[in-house]
Amino acid sequence: MAPRKNWSIFRSRDVLIAFVLTLATFHCVRAAFFDNAVCEFMPLNQYENGTAYNPYQYRAMWVPILHWAHSQHTLIRIANWLNVVGRPPEIFTPEKVLCALVACVCLPLCCLILTWLFLRRGGAIWWLPWLLTLEILFTSYVARSVHAIWYPYDFPNLLFISIATIFLFRQQFWPLLLLMPIATINRETVVFWAVYWLVLLWDRQPRWRTLVQSAALSIAWAIPYIFLRYRYLHNPIEHESKLSMNLHVLLGPWSWPQLFSALGYLPLLILAFWSLTSRQHRRLIAAMAVTSLPLLWKGLWIESRIFLEYLPFTVIIASEMVERSGLFSTERLKTWKRFAAKQEQDHISNIA
Repeated sequence: MAPRKNWSIFRSRDVLIAFVLTLATFHCVRAAFFDNAVCEFMPLNQYENGTAYNPYQYRAMWVPILHWAHSQHTLIRIANWLNVVGRPPEIFTPEKVLCALVACVCLPLCCLILTWLFLRRGGAIWWLPWLLTLEILFTSYVARSVHAIWYPYDFPNLLFISIATIFLFRQQFWPLLLLMPIATINRETVVFWAVYWLVLLWDRQPRWRTLVQSAALSIAWAIPYIFLRYRYLHNPIEHESKLSMNLHVLLGPWSWPQLFSALGYLPLLILAFWSLTSRQHRRLIAAMAVTSLPLLWKGLWIESRIFLEYLPFTVIIASEMVERSGLFSTERLKTWKRFAAKQEQDHISNIA
């Protein structure tokens, strides 16, 4: 798509849409922390003291921050107030309050970043990426019947991936290289960025350069990851392979409603309307499918939040497919308006 050149002035309807989406964004964060519980393998007191199970402890970005939050009187008072007023299933602690406040910053920024990127790629329906982001989060993170778990690094990871999506689509290697080691400290699965770079730029520049840059991204990931593995070498490790559990889930129809809620059921719709995808879309979908295979062994697929790694790409692909379909085209909207006007006129005539 060609970049959008004319940025229209927001109308009152757009302001109302932005207000509703903002309310829904903060409601999503609130529900995520009220309805979910922290993982049993990563109690926050163990995590901030560096004694939690690996690989959770490898994601150490928030260790000093949560350790600081533990003794902050303001956060303690907020936690006590929430426990009295909200009566959550899981008691709020100062650490959990801080994580919720961080999420209140990360999620709106994520929505704004994806909206901006969509508009820069020629999109016209500005609210569509924001809406799809919230739809994915509600269905795959908030509304879960089993494995309703949250982690301190979930929403920051979503923000890091959204920023990386800008660099990937705009082919900005050096900013992505600088972001890689920072994001690795938050969650090691950002190693997939090297694969996406390889796929997106394979035929856009000399292939040797693409290979070298992808290798450089992998090295930028490996350095902090190896350091963290050495730093927490003696922590207990969750050795159990998830393969048999995931196969059981895949073969059990009772698990499908939550399993396919990953990414808000959008992958199924993308496959159904495959003809609307571009060549770039198909490459990204193939890359996401390949990088999801290690999750058969390392992650629980029914814990649908693990697929939030792919949220930004899915949102952009789905948004652009909707625009290609012409569902919200000017002519289609005029047709709907004429139909509504005719229905109203027929209703008045029947009354008369």
